[in-house]
Amino acid sequence: MNKAARNRRAVRCGAVLATPYPRCGPTGRAGGALVGNGTGQPALTRPQVSKGGSLMLAGVVFKRFLPYAVGIIVILGMGYWIYTSGYRSGVDDTTAAYEQRIQEERERLLAANQAAQEAARKKEAELQRLLSERNDTIRVLMQEAFNDPNAGNVAIGADSVWRIDRIR
Repeated sequence: MNKAARNRRAVRCGAVLATPYPRCGPTGRAGGALVGNGTGQPALTRPQVSKGGSLMLAGVVFKRFLPYAVGIIVILGMGYWIYTSGYRSGVDDTTAAYEQRIQEERERLLAANQAAQEAARKKEAELQRLLSERNDTIRVLMQEAFNDPNAGNVAIGADSVWRIDRIR
């Protein structure tokens, strides 16, 4: 039996097309032997033929649309690569710009802080000078008050008024 006859028998027996014949033997009729299509091989069943046919059909479709699929994948891959490289580049640029600004701000704050500390040191030195000058003045006035011959009088003398005015 040639290949064409076997295919006709398989089609007629329902292996490829849905027919009322669930199984066909070597005679091609329902109820025939389960084994044997005249070659000693088991009869073809529907899943085997369908699977092979669908695989062959898938192969044809795959082969036909393969260049398009590869092209689409390449284009999508290039787009993704461009997007991610641009994104990374943008992130790197933004990070560098902000790091530079942060460094400039730190330097500005450090300079301002040093200037403020120097001004505070000068102000503290000036206040210390004024305090020691005031303490010296009070010490001199106390010494003069102690040495004043009119210190025991009820009224305040001219020298006492003069010393009080010097404190103000």
